[in-house]
Amino acid sequence: MTALLNRPESFQKEVTDKTKVHSVDEYPVAVKVKSSRHMPSGVGWALMEVSLKSPNSSRLWLSIFTILSHRLRGKDSTVIHEHCIPTKILSLTSLDPETYPISIQQLQSESSTLNGKVSAIKPWLQECRSHPDHIACRPAPFAPRRLISVGLDGNPIRIVEEHAPLDKTEYATLSYCWGGSLQLRTTKETLAQFSNKIPWDLLPKTFADAISMAQELEIPYIWIDALCIVQDDERDWQEQASQMGDIFAGSQLTITASQSINSSQGCFCPEANGHQDGELLSCIHEDHPNDPGLQVRYYTNDIRSHTLNYNIISERGWTLQEQLLSPRLVSCMQAEVHWQCRGHYQTEGGLGFEPEEILQVESYVRTPSLHPSLLGNDLWCRATWRLIAENYSRRKFTYERDRVPAIAGITGYFASLMDDTPILGLWKRSIAIDLAWLALEPAESSAVPGLPSWSWFNCPDVAYDLWHGGTSTGAWSQQQDARLKFLSCDIEWQSTRYTSPIRKAELQIQGPVREILIRSSEEGNAHNPAYVQVFDEELEYDEGGIRWRCCAQFDAGERVGASTYLCLLLLSSTTKSTPPTINELFLIIDPVQVLGDLKYKRIGLGRIHGTSPTFDPEKAMEICLD
Repeated sequence: MTALLNRPESFQKEVTDKTKVHSVDEYPVAVKVKSSRHMPSGVGWALMEVSLKSPNSSRLWLSIFTILSHRLRGKDSTVIHEHCIPTKILSLTSLDPETYPISIQQLQSESSTLNGKVSAIKPWLQECRSHPDHIACRPAPFAPRRLISVGLDGNPIRIVEEHAPLDKTEYATLSYCWGGSLQLRTTKETLAQFSNKIPWDLLPKTFADAISMAQELEIPYIWIDALCIVQDDERDWQEQASQMGDIFAGSQLTITASQSINSSQGCFCPEANGHQDGELLSCIHEDHPNDPGLQVRYYTNDIRSHTLNYNIISERGWTLQEQLLSPRLVSCMQAEVHWQCRGHYQTEGGLGFEPEEILQVESYVRTPSLHPSLLGNDLWCRATWRLIAENYSRRKFTYERDRVPAIAGITGYFASLMDDTPILGLWKRSIAIDLAWLALEPAESSAVPGLPSWSWFNCPDVAYDLWHGGTSTGAWSQQQDARLKFLSCDIEWQSTRYTSPIRKAELQIQGPVREILIRSSEEGNAHNPAYVQVFDEELEYDEGGIRWRCCAQFDAGERVGASTYLCLLLLSSTTKSTPPTINELFLIIDPVQVLGDLKYKRIGLGRIHGTSPTFDPEKAMEICLD
């Protein structure tokens, strides 16, 4: 470990392909360096994997973490004991202090004040604005209807109706969690007052921090949704919410209150008890107290995906498009700030990564990204959209009705990028694979009135790749063929598209159908997705492995018993094995009567395999999905 912290490159050569094993209370602990580098800032970076195995069972605990270290030089510089970092990270409190005499103390960061944080942000912003390699980071010209003047002109902080030319409007944006209730908001009654002056003592701390940061960064305006949208004016809300993507894409800088659960905690949430990711630690060998030792920061998981995956704000629905569409993003965290733009990822602790290095972690943590290298062709654009769908479906909302409007900006971005028609989370030209979402949690049919059964917006957690044999690109390890034909769709909104309630949502499609007797059981339901028996096949359950050839997942949750369902073929593929195996992915649908017309609703998804096709292409049927 000492070698890693002082000479990460040489340490990488020695142990990347090896595993260092220690024993703690008879539990074998393996530490593996997955990647490491010495940064130009003088900081050593390492991505590490720690596994702890139970000696009495086959259970294995696996953890990923990041270490940053900076070697401090003193007149009696000595080598720090190799167990100092694992002692802290793994909380191995049973280590004998006489054997491992390491003192680990939390340090106060030099930039713990708001002004100190801004001092770290300023050079990042200046470099991004001026460097020719950051052309992709330039905001798309846009002028929101309302902005908050932060007072750089000598006037009070107030709401202004912005009428400046598009290329002259410079503003910041705030991304934050509302929490259970919002302390301050613009209403029809307060709009005139706030247009004259917003009293500083009324501002929640998060708003005040963001305005102060904009002032210090000399950005004249800031956009905060609670103040720039008239919250009790439904028409104004729908119009402004539909422009949210343009607003964040046009921002000079998005300030993200990453760890705050509401607007009262501030951009830099007060420190909680216990370990804080990125906190500054001092490691001193007690036998050499005059040695300055090491300053260390460590993080759970991979720091390169930290801002999008491991903060409170990453759990909220609205913030995904704010994070993805903003050309420049600063994540405010108690321990340190992180900077992310289209050209660089930097941390206050001294890390710096190029975009290509950030993408190395994408497949592991399922992080969506709008990096151009992922959007260079139609296949990868659609793969990225499905990653977004999976990530977005798991997020939480203060108001469930926001599930559709909160992704409207990203939807518009991809509609332009792919030159395709969006259909409530699906796309016209890839309708077969887009319908093949799997409900990992029971769908909530009543969460958003008007949403059809076929839209994943209904479901709190979806996946696209469990049955594809590959990734969310839908690129199976075998050749796949779409068996479903798009005919038309009929979606009616009460007023503004995406941000107003849905009146009607129907999908006309055509594909091979077949009635299938599906029998669920407790043994099959123990698997995820569940195995089911079909066509009254008598297949035995084997604890060492299951030989049933069909899996099915019902959107509303597991079922026990047997029923015959109408099934609609979406996709099929054929393996290159001998003999070849045919895999077919299908929707499970139920008939419903809507105003006297026969329609169908989606109730689940299934996959079946065999040496011959289950569905006959000649037995196709036109279906209206409701």
